[in-house]
Amino acid sequence: MAKQDNFKVPCGFEYQKSPVDLAFASAVLFLMGSSEIIIKEDEGVAGLGSRRFKRKDFLLRVREFPVLFSSRGRDAGRGIVPVESNAFIVERWHARTLFSPSIQLHIAPQGAVSVLSVHDQLFYENNMTYRGCCSAQFLPEDLISDVVREGKRFAEFFSEKGYRGHLSFNTIVLENGTLLFTEVNPRRVMSSYPFKIVQRCVTGVAVPPWYVSSRVQKDSWKGKDIAHVLRELSPSLFSKGSQRGIIPYDYGLLSSAGMLSVLCIGSNKEEVKNLLSVCDVHLS
Repeated sequence: MAKQDNFKVPCGFEYQKSPVDLAFASAVLFLMGSSEIIIKEDEGVAGLGSRRFKRKDFLLRVREFPVLFSSRGRDAGRGIVPVESNAFIVERWHARTLFSPSIQLHIAPQGAVSVLSVHDQLFYENNMTYRGCCSAQFLPEDLISDVVREGKRFAEFFSEKGYRGHLSFNTIVLENGTLLFTEVNPRRVMSSYPFKIVQRCVTGVAVPPWYVSSRVQKDSWKGKDIAHVLRELSPSLFSKGSQRGIIPYDYGLLSSAGMLSVLCIGSNKEEVKNLLSVCDVHLS
C-alpha cells in the first residue's frame, strides 16, 4: 500500500508467515547489500518484539528463526502480549540516522484529519526499544513540515478507506535527509500522554515549553512507593508557578522493578537536560 502510493518505507518484506519464508526474505536482503536487518512482529509493542541480525553471523543465527514463531520465543522477546496474525516483517536496518520523528493524528467521524503532536523518539541502547520522546522543538522546522505533510497525506489515505480514530506514524531520517515510514499504530500511542500532560499543566505561556519524557529505572526505587520518589525529587518537581520541573507518571512497575516515567518540562533545551540529569538520564 505504502509503495503504491509513493510513501517511502525501508526495503523489506511483509507478512512472513513461516521460518522458511522469513529466512528466505532475510537472505534476499543480505544479497541486495544489507549489512544488517531487523525482524519485527506485526503486533510488537514498544519495539520489544524486534530482533536484529548482521550479515556476517546470519547463518549462525538462522536457527533462531523457528523460535521467533513459538510462544516461548515471543514471550521471552517482548513480554506477554496477545499475538493474532503470527506474522513478521523483515527490513533493512539503518544504523546511522539523524532523527526518529513520530506524528500523532486523529481522524474524526466525518473523516477530517487533524495533527495532534509531533515528537522525536528516544530509544534504549539497542536503538529499537522505545524509551520516551522529545518535544517538537528538538527537530528542525523544515523536518517537522515534511513529517506533518507526509503524515497527513498518509492519514487521509486511511480516512478514504473508512478508518476513524487515533493514528500514529513512526519515521526515521537517514543521513542524506530521506524520510522513511517505519511503523503505523492505529491507536493512541505512548508519546500522546506526555503531550496531553503538558497541555493540562502548562497554561498561559506565549511560547510552548520544551519537554522530554523518559523511562527511568533505579534499584534504589525497588520496593518503594511513589511518595518516596516524590520526596527524592521534591526540589525539582513541576511547579505551576514556574511552569517547569519534573512530573513522575506511569509508576505501575515502581515497586516491583524500580521503574517509572518522568516528564521534564522547561523553557529551553539545557533546562530540560538538567532536569533529566536529576533522574540520571543524559541526552546525547
